[in-house]
Amino acid sequence: MSTNSAGHHQINVEETTTTDREDLSDTQLEKGIAANEETHNNIGRTIKTAEEGITQEELLKRSAQNKRNNGTPVDAFPSPRGAQEMQEAPGVTELLNTTNNKNKNETAPAGEKKRNPVVIGAAIAVLVLVIILAIAIPLAVRGGGQEDDPSLGTSATQGEISDPVLTQVPTQAPTLKVDLDAGVLLPNAANSTLELISLDQGSPQYKAFTWLTQDPNLQLYKSWKWEQRFALATFFYAFHGPAYWSWLSYEIEECEWGESFAIKHVHCNDDGHVRRITVGEAQARTLFIGSIPPELSFLGQLEEVDLSGNPQSIPILRLLPSSLSPESFPSLKVIGCTGCSLRGSIPAELCDWTQLHTLRLGTNWLSAIPVEIQQMTQLQVLTLDTNILTGTIPLELTQLDQLQTLTLSINRLSGMVPSEFGLMTSLTLLGLSENREMSGTLPTELGLLTSLAFLNMSATLLSGDIPSELGLLTSLTELALHDSNLSGIVPSSLCSNPDLLQIQVDCDSVDCTCSQCKCITM
Repeated sequence: MSTNSAGHHQINVEETTTTDREDLSDTQLEKGIAANEETHNNIGRTIKTAEEGITQEELLKRSAQNKRNNGTPVDAFPSPRGAQEMQEAPGVTELLNTTNNKNKNETAPAGEKKRNPVVIGAAIAVLVLVIILAIAIPLAVRGGGQEDDPSLGTSATQGEISDPVLTQVPTQAPTLKVDLDAGVLLPNAANSTLELISLDQGSPQYKAFTWLTQDPNLQLYKSWKWEQRFALATFFYAFHGPAYWSWLSYEIEECEWGESFAIKHVHCNDDGHVRRITVGEAQARTLFIGSIPPELSFLGQLEEVDLSGNPQSIPILRLLPSSLSPESFPSLKVIGCTGCSLRGSIPAELCDWTQLHTLRLGTNWLSAIPVEIQQMTQLQVLTLDTNILTGTIPLELTQLDQLQTLTLSINRLSGMVPSEFGLMTSLTLLGLSENREMSGTLPTELGLLTSLAFLNMSATLLSGDIPSELGLLTSLTELALHDSNLSGIVPSSLCSNPDLLQIQVDCDSVDCTCSQCKCITM
């Protein structure tokens, strides 16, 4: 009787009868399963054999050959080439066929019932299925779940014990993670600014924010510097700044922007905070079309903004729109826009900037001075020359007792020189020349301006005698009274003033014995 295990029998399902299925007992099933222990132990090798292309029939044939050789060691899992050579060997095929036929007809040993091949085959199938499921399910669970955390070094199926694997995770240099959301990068920005950044790609704010977020050095800056560079970039785009300004450089500190010009653009204090922006005068004729953006308020220590030298005609309300508030610029003291071609009346809103010390708006097309000018009590310098101002000189101007410089020359002012000028004792310069419709006499109260160094009343319709009180102006260095209808004698006390450099009069109508007198013939 063959002692081959049940797992090596060739199974012929067609020969199994219905009676065999009915006579099966639990004991027979257990014996059949026990008979497959060798198959279970060699399941790994069976899988390998399947991968190499060996069929179950070839495996059974090889097992039979092994028994026929009475235990002679033969590789039960030959390579595909070895299996082919064995089948081609003389007599091997006949031997295998004979062995297989004999195995089919052998009976079980005494005391044991015949084993049913169907039961054995079913047991094998169940066992193989269980093993396949045991392998496939964990793989499916792992593949369908979340990816392994690379920081763990290795991954293991749940319930599986694996040896710890030590991995060395490279340590990265500490970096600042910057959220490029405008509300996070610019937490102090107004809602209007954030809306422009989000919704209007043509706005100076959007362009400036885009430029800022592309700065490769952004992570190196403190938050106040983000705001400072954003504010300057917005200012640049608001006025369509030209490339030759040398602004918006990632590699150059903003305090050094524009240094290629004779007049420096950005001035900072020792701490690096912007103190002055001066893009004005001759070299800055850049056709500004815009207004001071409210984002300039990010510059908390800004004291001066000078936009002088812009030949493009713009309304003054566009220079300082209503969106700007004095409270947003607590440190701002100086606004200059000489030669900016500003048009219209000086807006009353401008007079709300009561913290200003200097307002330079000369050489424009401004037509009127509002009465609210009296609110600007901190003004020390007010230049409104070379405009088209009309009407009489507002008396509200004379209430600015801190004013040191007042120029109203080259306008269209009319009427008399207010005697209230005598109250402006801080004046050092007073220019009223070339107002061809200004008439009347020189007020004697002008003699109270003992700090006055420059007085120009030329090219007017002023008439009458030169008041002797002008001799009290001991600080005077220059006096211009020519091209007018004035007459009389220049006070001799003026001649003894060692600081007086020049007196310009019409010598045909005025008698001047001082060495400093210069006759102007019109």
